[in-house]
Amino acid sequence: MPSAFESSLDHASIYLEFAGDACRLYRKGIEAGSNLFDAALERGRAQQDWVADHAVEHHVPAGLRIEYSEVEVYYVGLSLNPRNDARWLARRDSILTALRQFDRDWPQIQEASDWAAKLAESDGEAARICSGYLITIWDLLEIRLHPTDQLVWLKSALAAARLLRDRQAEAMHLGQMGLAHNSLGDRPRAIHYFENSLAIAHDVGDLRCESFALGSLGMVYWQLRETRRAMDFQERTLEIARDIGDRFSEGQALGNLGLAYADLGQPVRALECHEQELALKREVGDRRGEGIGLRNLGNLLWTLHQPGLSSQYYGQALAIAREIGDRQAEYTVLGSLAATCELTDPNRALDLREQQLKIAEATGVRWNQAIAHFDIATIRDQFGDHATAIEHAQVALSIFQELEDPAAADVRAALDRWRVGETATAPGGQLGNPGPA
Repeated sequence: MPSAFESSLDHASIYLEFAGDACRLYRKGIEAGSNLFDAALERGRAQQDWVADHAVEHHVPAGLRIEYSEVEVYYVGLSLNPRNDARWLARRDSILTALRQFDRDWPQIQEASDWAAKLAESDGEAARICSGYLITIWDLLEIRLHPTDQLVWLKSALAAARLLRDRQAEAMHLGQMGLAHNSLGDRPRAIHYFENSLAIAHDVGDLRCESFALGSLGMVYWQLRETRRAMDFQERTLEIARDIGDRFSEGQALGNLGLAYADLGQPVRALECHEQELALKREVGDRRGEGIGLRNLGNLLWTLHQPGLSSQYYGQALAIAREIGDRQAEYTVLGSLAATCELTDPNRALDLREQQLKIAEATGVRWNQAIAHFDIATIRDQFGDHATAIEHAQVALSIFQELEDPAAADVRAALDRWRVGETATAPGGQLGNPGPA
């Protein structure tokens, strides 16, 4: 197919040119909603055909293939530019299909990413792929990779964006780095990256990225228990999302506002936010977000003394988390389920907390480990097993101090009580936040 190009470009540039051209057209098709959709598919398939014929002789890594199935176009369209187009919304199972494809092609994806990163400094098209490729598959990487591994990818992508002087991509990668650091429990560093992302997004007029950065800052301040400050960020996020018609971000902002209203003792407003959140996430086909919305409703209904309904929502949220392999979501829902049965069935609660700890240790997320240890400590104390309770609480305290998390004060107070033989007054599970939308 590209015979006219073979005489004037080296082998790598030939491939990168076709991959980049198809990718750009592909994104334009998404942004147009449907006008260029078929053209993007056709161009992508032609590029795939050429790669199939020439990749071996030109030593091109197979992972640099870009799959242009309607499922992937739908999924990337959802993550980059959510719309109400029925063509996108008809494929509610797309995240599962995308994850299956991602898992199958993971070795080639890694090879492709490494190859593009190595060429980025000397080849502008490789730099564009190094930066843009990560934006395209970020939602999948966030589910599948440990935050430390995410940061390895993000550093290469950020360097490529800066080489290209692509401020918009730079802002996005800085925001993604903030998410990774927040998942690791490093709130100060997360705030640093979100603030830098916000400044650049505002400077270049990228309202979508600005909304993302504001919402992310609100999420961190809520985790730091600065609820009023968090609400300010979420309200600004919601205003931008509605102004630009971003239903995806609107749903996230409503969910985070619901958490804040619940903390402020306004359950009616919190319920309104969470019901709207769940409806929006289902509308845009955000399967992962749907699980978060279900969990948020479950948390609120539990505080409103409706354990039956609460457990139903938790059960649905847990099923989605396991279905898509989202270990962080699974960890959080298990914690919510444990909280519902700590007084009525403490043995089941302990089992659920120990499942949480296993996930936290498997994923290496230190903040989650600390929460799980302290919640196990609280239940063990209620059983009268003070020695084991103190052992787990000491581990939790060490981690919280390492992370400079304000929860260290709560753990220290509990340890002081337990060392003199008093039982904790608060049930387990109340130290950790249920998790942001």
